[in-house]
Amino acid sequence: MIKGAVHLQPGKGKQKRLRRATYQPRSGDRITLHYQPEILALAPPPAQCLENFGRYSLWFKPAGILAQGNQYSDHTSLLRQAELYWQPPRTVFLVHRLDREASGLMLIAHDQAIAVAGSTCCWMASQR
Repeated sequence: MIKGAVHLQPGKGKQKRLRRATYQPRSGDRITLHYQPEILALAPPPAQCLENFGRYSLWFKPAGILAQGNQYSDHTSLLRQAELYWQPPRTVFLVHRLDREASGLMLIAHDQAIAVAGSTCCWMASQR
């Protein structure tokens, strides 16, 4: 559960990841377990926060970790490492992606408006 492999589809609403066993299921809820032992056993290399700009931060993503999680797990992702890095916790939004095999610099937004603006800028730059 703490590695991000348990999902809740409420009777009404969006699917979300469950991280703690404190949720009381309701009639109509659907809980899905995505179990793949090879993925859950992975120990990701650590990412490094290079700079905090308040509404966004700059990270070095090493090769071997995902930019974001998938249905089987998110404990091996940069986004999850960034989420756990901040105390007190801050929201994190992915601005762009790098493949698991690639290393490089990535922007993590800390509010939705910056995430949208950053994604637009990254898309425009990729079109040149």
